[in-house]
Amino acid sequence: MTFRIPYSLELAVGALAITMVATPLTMGLARRLGAFDQPGPRRIHDRPVPTLGGLAIAAAVLGVVWIARWLPGYAQTLEPRPLWGLTYAALVILGLGVVDDLKRLSPWIKLSGQVLAALVLASFGFGIPLVTNPFGGQFATGFMDGPLTVLW
Repeated sequence: MTFRIPYSLELAVGALAITMVATPLTMGLARRLGAFDQPGPRRIHDRPVPTLGGLAIAAAVLGVVWIARWLPGYAQTLEPRPLWGLTYAALVILGLGVVDDLKRLSPWIKLSGQVLAALVLASFGFGIPLVTNPFGGQFATGFMDGPLTVLW
């Protein structure tokens, strides 16, 4: 009898490995670009801290999701269309975060980017088709599925 490590554990270790490699690279890139979060009254750090950490996180999450797509047992459940939607929406949010780390975007521009990412997800089939009532039961959202998805 052979012992088989579950893919979920392998994927978690893979995400950890990608993050451990990508984080120092991202920190170096942030230093070269001068992307630092400065200390201030609303900050907990007392010296400048490199930003752009979203790049390392996105590499780990998207990398593991797409690797899982090709693993036996996952290939049938991880259809490519929703994964592309998740990837495109994540890239919108990632781009927004990188630009914000470098130039400090206004809240309205950030909100617009988040709405765009939600619209991308909705267009790729993500949504809120049902809402559960905390007192029991549930109801279909019908034509409000898309707007609820973007609002949420």
